[in-house]
Amino acid sequence: KDYTAAEGWHLLPLPVLGADKAIIPGDSIILDATHAGATKYLWNNGDTSASIKTNSAGTYWVKTTSGSGCVKNDTIVISYIKDTIAPTAPLNLKVTEVGQTHIHIAWSASYDAFGVNGYDIYVNNVKMYTVADTCYNILGLVPAKKYTIYITAKDAAGNISDSSKSIIVNTHPISLDENRREIRVYPNPAIDNLYVAGAEDNYVVEIVTVSGITVLTARNQNIISLEGIKAGLYMVKVIGYKATELHKIEIIK
Repeated sequence: KDYTAAEGWHLLPLPVLGADKAIIPGDSIILDATHAGATKYLWNNGDTSASIKTNSAGTYWVKTTSGSGCVKNDTIVISYIKDTIAPTAPLNLKVTEVGQTHIHIAWSASYDAFGVNGYDIYVNNVKMYTVADTCYNILGLVPAKKYTIYITAKDAAGNISDSSKSIIVNTHPISLDENRREIRVYPNPAIDNLYVAGAEDNYVVEIVTVSGITVLTARNQNIISLEGIKAGLYMVKVIGYKATELHKIEIIK
């Protein structure tokens, strides 16, 4: 109940939550109803503190009560800022590895004020994959075939960027030596782990600096941790009983 000054009660000021506000999705806002004279607070979500923090759109109200029992209410509407701007186009699309049936690609991240939600990869003008990272290994390709690849970025609101610059890549032909295996060392550049595929059953992997210092040796491991290895250019030796292959990679941190 509200009381007037004529009844001998001290009037409780109206809580001031301010004008309705709009926030970026994912951001938070503090709603503060603190003012002199209030001893109790009750928000529509059941919170009894003087202020609350929220990252959700909606209508919020607070009821304040003074020591003399006066009750006042205030309401505020929180909405999301509508995202109508697409991310920037992905840049620096490049091939980091090519095989008979795969192409590994990487690119620079796009920018979006609300955050990039993913990348669509187009192969020969058909959207084939949606990924969150800025690299991908395209598998299941046909040997000795030409592929045109480009990517676009998108945000949570569904805005789609302009496409990246297209690249044209030819997969490797099938080797005339049917007994030769295609050994793959990827990704390139690598961050946390290095993967080895297609090696013989018994093999050794050595990671060697450009000055010839071996920094890691692993036997029969197809997933190799790069923890403790500094960023830089390295040669990866895959040593089998028939042959040794060299792969140049970059490790980034």
